[in-house]
Amino acid sequence: MASLIGSDTQLNQKSYYEASVERPAATSALTESLNVDVVVVGAGFSGLSAALELAQRGLSVVVLEADRIGSGASGRNGGQTIVGFASGQGPFEDQLGEADAQRAWEMSLEAIDLIDARIAQHGIDCDRVHGYVYVADSARKRGALHEEMEGLQQRGIHVDWAEGADVPGLINSPRYVAAAREQRSGHLHPLKYALGLARAAQAAGVRIFEHSAVTSLQRGATLVARTAQGQVTARFAVLAGNCMLPEYGPAVAPEIAPRIMPVGTYIVGTAPLDPGLCARLIPRNAAVCDNNFVLDYFRFSADHRMLFGGRVSYTTRTPANLS
Repeated sequence: MASLIGSDTQLNQKSYYEASVERPAATSALTESLNVDVVVVGAGFSGLSAALELAQRGLSVVVLEADRIGSGASGRNGGQTIVGFASGQGPFEDQLGEADAQRAWEMSLEAIDLIDARIAQHGIDCDRVHGYVYVADSARKRGALHEEMEGLQQRGIHVDWAEGADVPGLINSPRYVAAAREQRSGHLHPLKYALGLARAAQAAGVRIFEHSAVTSLQRGATLVARTAQGQVTARFAVLAGNCMLPEYGPAVAPEIAPRIMPVGTYIVGTAPLDPGLCARLIPRNAAVCDNNFVLDYFRFSADHRMLFGGRVSYTTRTPANLS
């Protein structure tokens, strides 16, 4: 584990998600000069989704990825697809006004619909499951959860509420005093989804170059993204990579560096469990998250492992006792 302490970017080397997929051979690194409509920096969800959308609209697109497709947070996250935003709607309404806050809410629903549409259209096998359980572990948190669920129902999301003796029907644990379930949210295998997006983008004509970190981005009437061995000239650029990386971020997008910060959270996977036990613990195989500030989130994988996440750090270094 000592080799992983230096940077979170190395955690993909020992990821459950990596161990549970069969990656195609790496694409070649960029070694030539290309001229396209759009250069996309980063082959995660944002970059691949943008590349696919742009290619479907008839634009020529190149994606430059410093490592492998989905090797960053897109390929090793909690795998939970959730309506709304972590802050709730309140801050959006305070800062944007009610109308624009509603548009932001609708965008979150559209994002989930887009995931499902792309899974269906492109035949992406990514262990997609619908169903989400929100839980509270104290009386105070129960009140906050009930208020949040009332807000979901007012915005058209049907919620099944349980407290006390009814909680085991949603999650079979004595830890929680209240729980709520809705079907719009759910979970999937994030790396399988990322690789599926990449295949769809390539089929639409997108060229993806792995191991091709952008070392500088020249701005002007046209853009020039340079890598160690090549360059891409384009009319437009989409920056969808990790601009926190000290090796590349300041050279590519220095203007946004002061506005972003690193946030790390960590997941452990168990050995495969008995399917019957899984069904008893979380009926209907929902993803679960509590409503604490530093929250716990968990779900079962398709091969019946508990994937349990929690803890937070705000640096690019992994915790020293992560093992």
